[in-house]
Amino acid sequence: MRQPRPAERFDDTPSAIRGPAPSLGEHTEEVLRNAGYDGSEIASLREAGALGEA
Repeated sequence: MRQPRPAERFDDTPSAIRGPAPSLGEHTEEVLRNAGYDGSEIASLREAGALGEA
């Protein structure tokens, strides 16, 4: 899959594509932990089918 370059070019603040887009659910656990969920709460959500596969 090809990605277009960033639309604008700025001399003082160059932009770059750092890598591919994340996979669906790739950062779910990290986001939930940052939102205050602990490991057991995340496991419960996963067991209940509320979260996709990571």
